[in-house]
Amino acid sequence: MRVLIQKEGEMFVGQCLEHDICAQGCSVDELMSRLVLTVDLECSERNGSLADIDPAPEEFHKMWDNARRLADEQCGYEVALAA
Repeated sequence: MRVLIQKEGEMFVGQCLEHDICAQGCSVDELMSRLVLTVDLECSERNGSLADIDPAPEEFHKMWDNARRLADEQCGYEVALAA
């Protein structure tokens, strides 16, 4: 699952692209922990499937295309930072 991360004020906001799910945190690590928890909760509420959650709006996909990629070994997730 691809995650677009933006800094908004003092918070980091992560938007999944394949499913319109987002979370926020005071650090990237906190954000990703919260996002994993949110995805797990959504998945458990839907009997193990996220198929009925639409993709993120197109604007986030365009931002992803123009964002700076982080190496997988930096964070363990496929993420990109948006300006």
